[in-house]
Amino acid sequence: MRSSARRFIYALLVVLTPAASTAQTTSTLLGVVRDASGGVLPGASITVKHLATNAVRTVVTEGDGNFLIPFLAVGEYEVTGELSGFQTAVRRISLALDRRVRVDLVLQGTPQR
Repeated sequence: MRSSARRFIYALLVVLTPAASTAQTTSTLLGVVRDASGGVLPGASITVKHLATNAVRTVVTEGDGNFLIPFLAVGEYEVTGELSGFQTAVRRISLALDRRVRVDLVLQGTPQR
């Protein structure tokens, strides 16, 4: 009987350990970048700076103007959107544990040709 209980506990630990190790400890930032008329802006640079650590990550918007930055540590961030010919947009946000936060940016100006 004692051996069966040990095997059960061992099996339970084996099953639960991977679930605990994959628990979400970060957050995701997503959004779309548009111009003042509402048109999407592909190729815009999105930079996020974690204000407590100064860690920086940069991505480029897709063809539909969308961006996705997963695995960000919780905390305060400065989000910057840039594209040649447009004014830079800057926003401050706070990321909490295991959240998907949407930050849509509007860049003022017109592209230079």
